Amino acid sequence: MNGLVAGMPPGRAQRGHHRRGLGRALLRAGVAAGMAAVLSGCGMTVWYSVPTTTSGTSASSTPPTVPAAPPRVDQPKQLRGLSPCGLLTEAQRGEFGISVPGTGSRVPANDTSWCHWSNFAKDQEVMANLEVKTWERGGGLPELYRRKSEFTSFVPATVDSYPAVRTEDDKTTCRLHVGVGDDQGFEVKLLGFKDLKPLYPQVCDQAEKIAAAMLRNIPTIR
Repeated sequence: MNGLVAGMPPGRAQRGHHRRGLGRALLRAGVAAGMAAVLSGCGMTVWYSVPTTTSGTSASSTPPTVPAAPPRVDQPKQLRGLSPCGLLTEAQRGEFGISVPGTGSRVPANDTSWCHWSNFAKDQEVMANLEVKTWERGGGLPELYRRKSEFTSFVPATVDSYPAVRTEDDKTTCRLHVGVGDDQGFEVKLLGFKDLKPLYPQVCDQAEKIAAAMLRNIPTIR
């Protein structure tokens, strides 16, 4: 029949062969599943692929990988001889609503000092505490990174170009560590709530602002 289908007009048979050839080509190209479409006027079915989407974890939902060591401090600062209670000026304390004097303490054995501002807000319905701890040696971020498995949260950050780490952030409390040298650093712990609700929209953002103000009062090593 010279390739013609018996009982069919030559033109229609050729079109049928052409379409069947097209269908086979698509199948050979790997189209194994799809939706059927009926070509009008010929009653023939061919298959075409349907676009599919693959589910996967987006980059935003994947926790960032914590490096083995912190970035180096380009401009080391000197905490030695500074009281943590003096890391905020009176004007800065006013900007942050700290209305009470700080209470300091020190452990000479490891050159660690603390300062506490307890219930520092004037509003009696607000619970707000600030604690600052400084390490004059052995308190840089390299040591903190070596101990990172001890923390349930460990989120690297940057405060005014200085490397930092958030090790607590639960809406009402933030614990922020800032490195100012290989073995020197300070920690800011801020708590704030009112009527059992967070006092700050983002408590760690507020802690970073306080830390940035303190950095301006710590001299750079020349």
